[in-house]
Amino acid sequence: MSLGDIDCLLQLAKDAPDSLGDAKMLAGYARKRAPEIALRVRGIDALNRASMAGAPALRDLRAQGLDVLYNVQPIRKALMKLGLGGR
Repeated sequence: MSLGDIDCLLQLAKDAPDSLGDAKMLAGYARKRAPEIALRVRGIDALNRASMAGAPALRDLRAQGLDVLYNVQPIRKALMKLGLGGR
């Protein structure tokens, strides 16, 4: 669960406190959060698949890619913000 998920649930609870946890509220949460959650899941899946690469060339490419993600500060900050649920 990200900060964006928590923010969304809090906003839904504030908007309709009597419907806390009911099917309508949860459907609203799913509708609002589904695109971002799907993007996050695809990104994690891509990293997991890259980590399973057995060929030395693919392992080296993965390592270089992770180095770029870590060493280029604007990219690293953007990914961290996305991971926390920000935009």
